[in-house]
Amino acid sequence: MLLRKLYTLLTFFILLGAVKSASSQDIFDPEFVHEIHFNIEDPDYWKKLEDNYEEYLSSYIKTYIPAQVVIDGTVMDSVGVRFKGHYSNFGFDGNKKPFKLDFNEFKKEQTFQNLKKVNLQNFAADPSFMRDYVAYYLLRDFGVIAPRASFAELYINEKYWGLYVIVEQIDKTFLETHFEKAEGNLFKCVHDTELEDNELKLRAEFDLKTNKSKNDWSSLVNLANDINHPYEFNFHQTLENQFDLDTYLKCLTVDILINNWDSYHINGRNFYLYENPATQKLQWIPWDYNLAFWNSEMQLFPMINREKDEITPLVRILLTNQIIQHQYLQLVCDYISNFNLAEIRDEINDKVDLISPFVFSDPHKFYTNEDFTQNINEGVTVEMLRAKKPTDVFLPGIIPTLSERRNFLFSAINNYDNPCESDWTNENFITVYPNPVNSETTIKIDLLEWVESLDFIITEPNGVIVDNGVITNSNEAFQYSFSNYPSGTYLLGIISNDKSIKLTSKIIV
Repeated sequence: MLLRKLYTLLTFFILLGAVKSASSQDIFDPEFVHEIHFNIEDPDYWKKLEDNYEEYLSSYIKTYIPAQVVIDGTVMDSVGVRFKGHYSNFGFDGNKKPFKLDFNEFKKEQTFQNLKKVNLQNFAADPSFMRDYVAYYLLRDFGVIAPRASFAELYINEKYWGLYVIVEQIDKTFLETHFEKAEGNLFKCVHDTELEDNELKLRAEFDLKTNKSKNDWSSLVNLANDINHPYEFNFHQTLENQFDLDTYLKCLTVDILINNWDSYHINGRNFYLYENPATQKLQWIPWDYNLAFWNSEMQLFPMINREKDEITPLVRILLTNQIIQHQYLQLVCDYISNFNLAEIRDEINDKVDLISPFVFSDPHKFYTNEDFTQNINEGVTVEMLRAKKPTDVFLPGIIPTLSERRNFLFSAINNYDNPCESDWTNENFITVYPNPVNSETTIKIDLLEWVESLDFIITEPNGVIVDNGVITNSNEAFQYSFSNYPSGTYLLGIISNDKSIKLTSKIIV
């Protein structure tokens, strides 16, 4: 009898330790697939969620239903649950809707790990299941304050609903977690904006999420006024005094790298601005990346409409102010010079291995298991709603996009005079004969020692890649044919895997 009691007691403490370990797990720990349960008593809960969402679309009223929510073993009663999102919700048929959880909607002061809200994103338009996660990973790795993200399996009334990505809510709690001071104004872009110099439009395009009683919009209005007048005297210093330009340029660089067209630069959305009291500057906070890694070709200076040559005011200042343009190009140079593709590839593959069992068993996912496994390293064509019509859409592979877009940035910045300054070697190390060329030409890389596996890239002056390949022996000259090239000037780029060798040379055909 005594042994049985001891065994029972030991089993209890083992189970208690397991529950405690799971419940104390950081919800944004990406090395762990979290477990979330919704237990909802109302038999009509799904219809109420749908009705509440329709009301949200028509009147912007956000209504939650109560649920018991269990996260990694921690039980919380009366948690608010609602559908969220726009295109990720109504643009995709089926029951895998994105959710917002509000821990203190019905129980004031209730939080989970000091969080008041979290988002469960549903991988809409993302057969790789990795777009949100990789985008936020790259941003934070670049030093940008951006939402944390992790993965979770969701159960509703004990039925496995599918795999989701947990994304940190940008609110007062976010500010308290990531900033030295959290009492500043937080503006959320809620409607497409170009940040025009128009206070009425700005008030319609943004929500003031904090300090609502003070209702002070002066910082946002002043920023819009200044960026729309980039020719003013001492413009650069005036802008730097009120806007964290470095953070914005970092976000722009990552957006271009991953073809995040659903951004301010192209569509005028998906960002917050925080008036940081510690710096007295507005700081850019990026948001919503499920449509990153798209089949688009964002340029170094992206345009809203290429045919009409339209750009947003923030991109315009990069073209009109030489100081800011140089700052931007230098930052891009620094980024791609230190861009460790092998390390990022390992991180992606590690997370793919982690989530694969949960993706394969996901009963409500929008794409096949084959789409998931293929889209990490290859492009896939899937059907989704575009312009309110079912359309076949090609989505590039995650890892190839990172490689190709890194090469694109490398070639694009070399169309400008010495953008990378002393970090980059010059064309004296490349011999091209004859140059100008007629058809066949000989290319020789003049290095002090043999280097295996150099990448070469040939681009047009606008940065568009014409050809790329691998030089397997840098000690030997090789022949290259330009017979099919139209007449003009091209840029030849040579780069080693570790980026210690970076060479450029102009070629005239």
